[in-house]
Amino acid sequence: MTKDYEHIIVGISLAPLTRVRERCIWRGFRERPIADTEQEIYMYLGFTMDEWSVNDIYKHHWFLVGGDRIMVNNYCIKLLKEIEYGTKT
Repeated sequence: MTKDYEHIIVGISLAPLTRVRERCIWRGFRERPIADTEQEIYMYLGFTMDEWSVNDIYKHHWFLVGGDRIMVNNYCIKLLKEIEYGTKT
């Protein structure tokens, strides 16, 4: 399960006003399993150490999800699963 929050960062050196989307992920209970077509792919872009914080956290992990650059809550990263790509020999 996921929930997105939008944060407005004011007064940083890069821009006077910046919008940041944060995604929180947690395990939940569903009546049926999530189908492969319903699952989203998160491509890890790396992390930044910023001059602004969200919940007093300055290290932010960035992902590309459905064409949008989002920050994933640090506590939720352990719930993401790495997928294998390419062919095995």
